[in-house]
Amino acid sequence: MNETFLYNNTAFSSCPSWFPYHLVDPSTLSNNNTLDMECPDTILVPITSGILYGSYLILFLICLIFLIWKRKASTIKARSPVILSFGLVANFTLVSLALIRCIVGKTDFPCFLFSIFYFILGPCFVVPSIIRGIELIIQYKVNLLRAKSISRCNLSNNYSTQVQDVKSDVVSEKTETQSECGTSYKETRSVRVLTTLNRILQSAIFHLCFTLFLLIFHLGIWLCSGLIEDGFYSKHRFFMTNASILSVGGCYSSTGSSIAMAVFVGLYFIIDLIINIICLTIDNDTFNIKIGNLGMTVVRILCGIFYLVFSQVPVLRSTGRIIPSIYVFILNCIVELIVTILIPSIKDCIDKMKYQSKYNQSEIECVLNDQKLFNILIDFSRRSYSPESVLFYKDIQHYKQLVAKLEMMENGAFQHVESIKNLRVKITRFVQNIVHVYLCEGSVNELNIPNLKMKKLELTNKIAACIEFESNRFTRDLFDSILVESMLTLMEVYHRLKQQNPTIRQFSLHWKNDQDKLNNSL
Repeated sequence: MNETFLYNNTAFSSCPSWFPYHLVDPSTLSNNNTLDMECPDTILVPITSGILYGSYLILFLICLIFLIWKRKASTIKARSPVILSFGLVANFTLVSLALIRCIVGKTDFPCFLFSIFYFILGPCFVVPSIIRGIELIIQYKVNLLRAKSISRCNLSNNYSTQVQDVKSDVVSEKTETQSECGTSYKETRSVRVLTTLNRILQSAIFHLCFTLFLLIFHLGIWLCSGLIEDGFYSKHRFFMTNASILSVGGCYSSTGSSIAMAVFVGLYFIIDLIINIICLTIDNDTFNIKIGNLGMTVVRILCGIFYLVFSQVPVLRSTGRIIPSIYVFILNCIVELIVTILIPSIKDCIDKMKYQSKYNQSEIECVLNDQKLFNILIDFSRRSYSPESVLFYKDIQHYKQLVAKLEMMENGAFQHVESIKNLRVKITRFVQNIVHVYLCEGSVNELNIPNLKMKKLELTNKIAACIEFESNRFTRDLFDSILVESMLTLMEVYHRLKQQNPTIRQFSLHWKNDQDKLNNSL
């Protein structure tokens, strides 16, 4: 009883009268060292931290597995697997430093590791969100320009009609116009610049270099701050209450460390806030990336406010010895993993279960050949950051028009050799451009299909044979195998569009009813 009184009134005078000493580890109370003026942690701190860290590790492993497994899924690819990977590493680093300290004990956890946490919190906590926001803006600009380029051209209503009408000079002139405004021939400088920036942001090398730069910069500030404090303010430390931030012993944070953390986080947060304000001016994407980013910004603001209140207000500060205030940052990290990786991955699994790849392809072709429905589809695919399948379909239909025209000229009663030669050259250039635009890795409209390199090699060999030997004609089905796989990707977008757009949903219902009537009549 006297021992408890001694601790309550002398050794731990910073503890309030209501502090539950019966929950404090006796070894902590007897360890009357340089930390004895700080209120000790109760046994609840390591217990809850251990449970929380174990739960976090399970969530981390699940997210890691999902990220590897679903890295090519549209919901993950739109968020960039590379950005998510580096965000996952930063997330794990922060949570591990914070919770391991709570588990090991503040008197035993090295102070230099704990102080590093404060100095790297800004880049690890906010920078992944900043990069996601920048990528979101660039993705919006790129896909807007890509969609505008196709909106200037009218997709033909029916392929068979195109073949019949190609005899006329009017349609021939129309074909020339489509060729000029087609997305395969002319990519604007803006699209190229924005696509290059987007590719850099999604590059693992860029993220590795950028992360190393930020770590070296902040660790340099940490080292300089520690040396200055040890050299000039060793008797009146402002980062930790009892020890140097470079020491290997335990320590407790002070108001100075909270201010330093607030400054670092605040600077990054201002940038993040500016980017989020810009994001408010762009259209909502179909993957809810914008909503997720804005939501996480609100969560970060609330976490920052709660942490400052519970860590700096004297009345509430002692509650951190029962439930550490650092838990608010852990909560933010958990929510971020759920929002950025877990939910998109689960959503893709659910969509895959609902989605049937055996859709009758003519349904989506009807949409592509109807101008009103086509505009809805291209806008939705733009906001899904995947208009390349629509653009590819359009260019393949134009290629088939040119081949049909060449066949008619070669089989006609009066053959104009020079016109046939010019048209063949035009088709050759158009085919080569399709390969360059859609089948080259890193191109503006790279198709999201498996074994792209192999398919490109096979197609290039066929094209080379057609160019070398005039007897080998360009066939209408040259791109059909690739078109089928591209259409599967497009049908995935179309499936999500049907769930969200009543016009498309009504069209699909009518189309299926018409198909049922047609099948019953046969």
